[in-house]
Amino acid sequence: MMLIIGLTGSMGTGKSTLINRIRQNFHWPIWDADQEVKHLYDQPDVISQISTAFPGSLDENNKLSRSKLRKIISLNPAAVDILEGILHPLLAQNRYHFLMSMKRLSQSVVVLDIPLLFEKGIDRECDITVVTSCSPRLQEQRILSRPGMTKDLMQTLLKNQLSLEEKKLLANIVVETGLSKRHSWSMFQEKLREYIDVIT
Repeated sequence: MMLIIGLTGSMGTGKSTLINRIRQNFHWPIWDADQEVKHLYDQPDVISQISTAFPGSLDENNKLSRSKLRKIISLNPAAVDILEGILHPLLAQNRYHFLMSMKRLSQSVVVLDIPLLFEKGIDRECDITVVTSCSPRLQEQRILSRPGMTKDLMQTLLKNQLSLEEKKLLANIVVETGLSKRHSWSMFQEKLREYIDVIT
């Protein structure tokens, strides 16, 4: 049996840091939704669909400009739904092929790294769900430190996610990331041991 761990967290709550530790220490296969989106942005058919839906989203080389796309979304919150309508069916197909491939390879544990895990009902594909958490003040500081991020864009993106408190109620495991990376990693391992015995 292959165990599927779904990992999520609102923006700025330390999800990427936890994923990096999992990758370095456990070497479990990871399906990274954000990375898959980046790959889709390079595909000609996806570029065509997005540029048609969002005129002005291409750069001088006719490639998708993420900064231009972010600006369009910040000015029109409904644009998020349109973009997701293009990307998410492709992501679902990609994720299915990943899981089938891992099963054929007899992997014991895989991780789905998905920001909208609960919002899109993908938690139903998982055996264990994990959410990262921190204080609202620290979360805002982390988000606004990202290149090209503004308060308006932050608020637009967060509106399309469940609140952190809602995610914490839905998750099997909550990992607090506000103290230190070492503390967060220890907490994750300790809580995960309650579900699986592959951690030494």
